Amino acid sequence: MSELEFKKIGKGKDAGFVIKDKDGKGFGSIKNKPSADKLGNKIELRINKPIPRSIRNQIQNERIKKGLLTPGQIKLAKRFDSEKKPVHRMPVKTIAEAKKLAAKILKVGGGSRNGPITQIQEKLLIRKKKLK
Repeated sequence: MSELEFKKIGKGKDAGFVIKDKDGKGFGSIKNKPSADKLGNKIELRINKPIPRSIRNQIQNERIKKGLLTPGQIKLAKRFDSEKKPVHRMPVKTIAEAKKLAAKILKVGGGSRNGPITQIQEKLLIRKKKLK
């Protein structure tokens, strides 16, 4: 996790962290939620770029295996989970979990909706640049 720098901001309940990557650019922040949700998540990780779909699916599958979600919640989540709509916020239980998730997003390549760029996508991007 040495690739990310966490700087504490604020005091008391409003305290949080600003996350910067190794280049010093803003990566996101960790904030306390006003109240915990039904799953017990008290912290919110906010990322400047969209969270990759592979990570979101992995977290969703873990919650289903642990039995934290009801069948109705699972159905609703799948219905409203769109590839076109990027997600920038992810609720977590602890600050340590938020830091681990931020490092994981950086490693996978935060910003792409479906994970890292594939070779086919890379070739298409090169072609588009050459045509301009």
